[in-house]
Amino acid sequence: MISQDLNKLLSNEAEIIVVGNKGADLNLSGLIRIKKRKGKIRQLFEFGKFFTNSAEPFPDKEMNDAILMGIDHIQRRSVGFTWNHHNLSSVSDTKHYYHILFDMLSAYLIQKEINQIIFFNMPHLFYDTLIYQIAKSKGIKTLIISHSHFENRYFSLESVRDYGNFPLSNTINQATLYSIDPSETPSWKYMEGIKQHSSEHGNLCWRGTLQLFINLFAAETSKLLNLRFLKYSICQMRRISSELPKWRYPFLRYFHSSHLEYFDTLLKFENIEFDLNRKFVYFPLQLQPELTTSTLGGVFSDQLLAIDHLAAILPDDCSIYIKENPKQTGRMRSSIFFYRLLSIPNVKILPSYANTFELIDKSQFVATITGTVGWEAICRGKNVLTFGNCWYRNLPGVFGFHEGLRFEDIYKHKIDHQKLESQVGQLYSRTHVGDIFKTISNDSGTNQSHREAEKDSIANTILKLIQNHIDCTFPPLQE
Repeated sequence: MISQDLNKLLSNEAEIIVVGNKGADLNLSGLIRIKKRKGKIRQLFEFGKFFTNSAEPFPDKEMNDAILMGIDHIQRRSVGFTWNHHNLSSVSDTKHYYHILFDMLSAYLIQKEINQIIFFNMPHLFYDTLIYQIAKSKGIKTLIISHSHFENRYFSLESVRDYGNFPLSNTINQATLYSIDPSETPSWKYMEGIKQHSSEHGNLCWRGTLQLFINLFAAETSKLLNLRFLKYSICQMRRISSELPKWRYPFLRYFHSSHLEYFDTLLKFENIEFDLNRKFVYFPLQLQPELTTSTLGGVFSDQLLAIDHLAAILPDDCSIYIKENPKQTGRMRSSIFFYRLLSIPNVKILPSYANTFELIDKSQFVATITGTVGWEAICRGKNVLTFGNCWYRNLPGVFGFHEGLRFEDIYKHKIDHQKLESQVGQLYSRTHVGDIFKTISNDSGTNQSHREAEKDSIANTILKLIQNHIDCTFPPLQE
């Protein structure tokens, strides 16, 4: 753990308390399921009742926004999302739970005299969201360490709102150009196995059937005795699996009856024809729930709100081509989601095999909340409209949505490729060396001595960031 290396470096100056999952000093990962889990120190709930007036430091609007984000994040463990779910059944109960934990965690941080909190990812797992919000309300310093799309590099920042903000020079320095090949079709590790063309259909496998019984046993036991339901579910699963591409297998990790409806809806668009020669804006949906929307999207974690705003600025003869995220399941994709989506003017949902790079190239421009597709677009010379805080938001060709923005402002802009390479180079020079994910997870594929050296290096960099001896990748936004 990098925290242990930091502890060694700070042993004479400060105490480090690790909060997180198994093995942490304070195990809070169970809070999203309303489960008590003891860490190395006393369990949070054993500290007793606290009355810290948690709402006081926040203005009303900011408190409301914070609660809405907390509710969004706790949806990760709602009924229908996972078999290991919590039992909060209403918005009001979720608000009460949010305030109880806000008070308890506030009291804990105050009692421990915490004056610096380090996050090794954007806060998005409910408990870390609460800690981050408390820190901001109490004036406790925060440092966020986040992976980047640059190999073996990571970002640093003090606040989520600073993500993507960095000073730019318009002077092109040949020595710092970051080479970008516009014809490249990058393959991201998290998208391995995803096809960009029509491919072989799948079949229901034993692991998919097993998921049905596992999740019924855990969450809906009575249905295990309903032979009619079981027969219907297996028949539906078999039909859906055989009509979707093999790589899109839907039942490998989780089953819920609502997912049958979701995939059945997707099948309606699987053989649809679409014209790449007409005017359209490409908007690929992002996976939900996930930090890229629920943390970085702000109000536009509601992706349909963004699409609605997009439709309002488009000319009548311009369509919005929507492609579903290839890893999405029925979570946050009920029938009412599609009803609302298809109610937006000029929206067309594309089949799973539609080629994203061809869609980028043929589009008027690309639109996204914070997706990697925006980075892919500007690398290929295509402008992008973003609705959230993305790491590439200051680069040429990127337009953040705001009132008064016009279609022509985005469409007519021309990206200077050399300027793009120069400014990406400037950003790259502000990143830090190291692979955060591999180092934290103790990736077994990494050489032990190399991993230890990298942990030492990352710990030393973080210490310098804490002591303000080096600048964050993304400095604080000016008020």
